Amino acid sequence: MRIGGIDGFPLTLDLQGQDFGAFRLELVGRGHLQFNEFEAWSVVDGELTNVALKRPARQSSIAVKGHGPHGGNSGRVHADIGAITETEDQAWWEVELGSLRPVSHINLFNRMVFRPAANDRLRVLGRRGGEWISLFDPQSAADVASVLSTRLLRDSRRIESVLAHACTPRLSRVGTDDTAIGHEVLGSWHEINQQAMLADVLQGAAETLDANGVAISNGVLRILRSAAKLAMPTTLVSRTAHTRIIATSDLDRLALYTFDAANDAPVLAVRSCDVELDRSFPDAVASNVADHWSPRMQSVDEWDTPDDVYFVDLDAASSKYAKWELRGQRVDGSTVLVYDSLGLSGSALGLLQVVRRLGLADFETMDSILAGLELEGRTVSAIATSRWFDVDDPGLSRFERSLQEIELRSALDEWRKPVSRTKHGYKTTHRFMDPIGYAKGTARLLDIVGAHPEFAHIFAAFGTLLGFVREDGFIPHDDDSDLVVVTNAQSKEEMMELRETLRSHLESETNFRLFDGSKLPGRNLPVGFSEDGQWVHIDLFLTFYEDGNLMIFNDRTKSFDPIDPDLLRLGRETTIHGVKFNIPERSEELLELWYGANWSTPMTSYLLGYSWQQN
Repeated sequence: MRIGGIDGFPLTLDLQGQDFGAFRLELVGRGHLQFNEFEAWSVVDGELTNVALKRPARQSSIAVKGHGPHGGNSGRVHADIGAITETEDQAWWEVELGSLRPVSHINLFNRMVFRPAANDRLRVLGRRGGEWISLFDPQSAADVASVLSTRLLRDSRRIESVLAHACTPRLSRVGTDDTAIGHEVLGSWHEINQQAMLADVLQGAAETLDANGVAISNGVLRILRSAAKLAMPTTLVSRTAHTRIIATSDLDRLALYTFDAANDAPVLAVRSCDVELDRSFPDAVASNVADHWSPRMQSVDEWDTPDDVYFVDLDAASSKYAKWELRGQRVDGSTVLVYDSLGLSGSALGLLQVVRRLGLADFETMDSILAGLELEGRTVSAIATSRWFDVDDPGLSRFERSLQEIELRSALDEWRKPVSRTKHGYKTTHRFMDPIGYAKGTARLLDIVGAHPEFAHIFAAFGTLLGFVREDGFIPHDDDSDLVVVTNAQSKEEMMELRETLRSHLESETNFRLFDGSKLPGRNLPVGFSEDGQWVHIDLFLTFYEDGNLMIFNDRTKSFDPIDPDLLRLGRETTIHGVKFNIPERSEELLELWYGANWSTPMTSYLLGYSWQQN
């Protein structure tokens, strides 16, 4: 079983408050152990506390400086720290809790960006009374089924708690004539019904796992995948201001939790409702089931709930994060989950992850998982997932439709920047930019650099030249401009010296923002500035001579390759969005060298890093 990490599916083991004094991770057979973070959660003074955090740890060996045993319980889940051992037999890592502690559950986050398959044979053990007990073995079908079933049941219980506080909106009784508020109330009601449907699917899938183990047919998995896709919201309603009606008759107080509480305040207003509304799901059971994000959230605000029903106007336009929770406190002091802004998308995403782990690892499943990650704004996770999710090439037409859907989903949400998937990640591309402003900005930088005596020979190159020749504009799915600066440097070292000269020239002549690209494969100098309100990002690539050959960066080989200098000779004028540019006379030959014989055929899937593109 592939353990998850930043994809939002860590290995979670429910230990039901059993006492443990230590935990051990070990690989079966030969290999190297690597992971991002291990957590052991216990209820201390009524609060979930990670009792493994920064406790004494050790490991069988240390392969990389900075990735010793304390990297495995540092508290930084997403940072590139983690623990890494040498390649050896039975590699292991241990953490001591100091004494026997009641542990509700443990989380293990894998390093998904770097060889996630390294932990496919990872066992988890716990120690009590001097005896090590096996808690999870990835080769055990029963253990895998138990882990997946637990995840489904946890999400179902969290949804159930939200449903226990949901009210059916009857606009004639809400007490408002505001049409916008009415639409938001109806939107929340639609979300509630999606959650109810998904809770039933999660419960049914968990029962199927309990009854059949991991031996579930592909037909059933496809049904589960379809249900998850249907439940996935089109946009995250937490990104926009909207109204939620919450039943609070069993609560004394409400509290809002989110990440980075000092900078987050998504509540616009909290108002009492002067009429009693119908409970949508009166039989639903309220509880406080934490997911792997909940303990990391901080309180933003809290207030009394003297009435039976509340309007909560949630203004997430002022919020940095989409993830926040409303939690209610009962008379007996217990806490229950009232609302989770990612409850719907997160649970659907979890179901898709279960489908993948049960064997339906095809493009459609991966595409659905990526859509969920993109929806929640976790684009770094989406990129990592697409690289390690090993599926066959779906074919160009299906793949390009998937790329178009990324743009459509992002454009549907007015609070987000519309983006495309590019080789640089999820970026705002020329499809969503002002082409005239970008053309003016590109010409402006050409003139500024060309005015320096060392850099008179400069021209639009790579994807920018491809767009000029093939599209008579910028490539719609590209996200920047590329300019090549031909120099007389006789080595890469001299080229880097000239690069500093160019940087100094731009610093003295402009107020442009200059980025450090000295460690990039092309040693390019990235430049950013605003032109007529359009942000323009341009990469400047310098050339040099080596053994008498002119060397230029090749994006396909990620190295500097020799080129015929005559191919770079200027002398051909073209007009792009009303702006004149001087480009190489033999541009077609140059583009064939860079992009192959089919350079004139648009290919939106160029260098996007999906698993089948790495072969």
